Amino acid sequence: MALTISNIETDLPKLNSELSRLDRHTNDIASLKQELSNLKDQVLVEHLRNGVQNQNNIVFTWTGGSLTISWAPGYVKDHQGHYDPIPAGSQTAAASTYYWVGWNPVHQTMSFNTSLDALTQSKQVLVLCQFFTGTGGQTGSLGGGGTEPGGGQGLNGKQYKLF
Repeated sequence: MALTISNIETDLPKLNSELSRLDRHTNDIASLKQELSNLKDQVLVEHLRNGVQNQNNIVFTWTGGSLTISWAPGYVKDHQGHYDPIPAGSQTAAASTYYWVGWNPVHQTMSFNTSLDALTQSKQVLVLCQFFTGTGGQTGSLGGGGTEPGGGQGLNGKQYKLF
């Protein structure tokens, strides 16, 4: 609302009234900002309290003689408790290398990459873990399915180094 002052005696009370109204709006906005901040804090606390990290039970086996990474069937479980089955498979890989591993539930493909950024260019990829392959002569298993203390499953994003 535009307020013009043409007569100081009659317009001064109008100006004071508008300034008071502006002060109320300023206070209301500050109060709403504080409420929003409190709500964000509450949501974060609830998310941490109720949220479950993504998990998987995939066991990867490095066979150094054939430079192969293989895995038995398993699953990945998201933070909402949804299970996505993963079929068995294998892939060749370089020896003595760190790989990030991701599962794409849309395309039903397992991906291996030395770069996490490259692996996650597709937002559909669920990062399972990072592991280190052994040498050409080594063989061993690692991952969430039973190689974890207590067995069962491992948190997604965990790093494994067997050799």
